[in-house]
Amino acid sequence: VEIPPPDESNRFILSLAEDAGGAIWAGFSKGGHVLRWQKGRFDSFSPGEWNNPVSLCTATNGVLWFASYERCGFFNGREFQFLPQSEKGCAQIAAARMGGVWTVCGQSLLRLQENGKIETVADLAWLGAAQVTALYEDRADNLWIASQGAGLIRFHEGKFERVPTSFSFINCIYEDRSGNLWMGTHGGGLDRLNPRQIFMHAAPVDRSPAGVGPRDTRVGAVLVDDKGLVWMAQGQ
Repeated sequence: VEIPPPDESNRFILSLAEDAGGAIWAGFSKGGHVLRWQKGRFDSFSPGEWNNPVSLCTATNGVLWFASYERCGFFNGREFQFLPQSEKGCAQIAAARMGGVWTVCGQSLLRLQENGKIETVADLAWLGAAQVTALYEDRADNLWIASQGAGLIRFHEGKFERVPTSFSFINCIYEDRSGNLWMGTHGGGLDRLNPRQIFMHAAPVDRSPAGVGPRDTRVGAVLVDDKGLVWMAQGQ
């Protein structure tokens, strides 16, 4: 499926999510644009009047969440609803297995709930200037933190661990049915990590089906749907 960009200057997809009804959602890199693909058609949404990227995820209860630098919140079935207590700077979110979502605001790792409860879980000041680009909690209760500059970090039982990847700038993370993690990098293509064996396989990809033309190794978003298919949004 080719997802149509909102305009020619906004073609890079930063996040993909599947909601409880099986619809695929795409968040773009600027303009606050979100598209939903459902039953063969696209619908356009805008969570707010801003010009920043939108991160999307589906919580364990099936609710679709969004985050941007302005605020975060969730889709109530008709429109995107802000979480009043959320702070500016919550640019990335991920479903939390205990309910709600994970997010990073400033130098703090937080867990948010639909009722507005905000829990501070850990301090991320040690990351320095590295920017958090994606979050993902796997079925083994590991929280994976992707970054621009610091690569991939695993957070488990209050401890942080760096994990080698093909590129230090990672855009997205997703887990398949076998427990493999798929990571889209911003220059190293697509990585697959087996956390049980700490085995990493890098697979650079070409945007041209015929292999003709410039190679684009930027993978902006990756998603494994309920049928086990891996969806990847690449480059332009």
